[in-house]
Amino acid sequence: MAKSPFILADSVIQTGARYILSNNYQPADTYWDSVITEYPDLPEGYFFKLMNLHVKMIDYENYSEFDSFEKQSEQVMAVAEKYSRKAHNEYYNYFYSGIIKFYYAFLYGKMNHSWKSFLKARAGADDLEKCVELDSTIYE
Repeated sequence: MAKSPFILADSVIQTGARYILSNNYQPADTYWDSVITEYPDLPEGYFFKLMNLHVKMIDYENYSEFDSFEKQSEQVMAVAEKYSRKAHNEYYNYFYSGIIKFYYAFLYGKMNHSWKSFLKARAGADDLEKCVELDSTIYE
């Protein structure tokens, strides 16, 4: 049976996703900060806060927050790695790493860094392939 890599309830994720999808970036940040406060050991809050920043930069075509994007990416990966060790399931590392590398690839492409974009996209695909090898039931 297929399963989601996310631990948080769908309703928690959907509430925050609605803010992002309706371009309400500040309320989305506030919402994900509250999720991080409530669930500091789960990677989802950090991940969706990063997604919010990614979408915002793309939407406004303003990449001045790229440094913040890099710091938040590192934070997502640190929490995901810690959670993977605790859950004894390495696919979390590969899932988050793969998605984040695709985010980087997209941003590099938008900033006209084609070679960096290609390299990140290739690395992201490798990570997601490894994720599926480790757990073929994952569907996100």
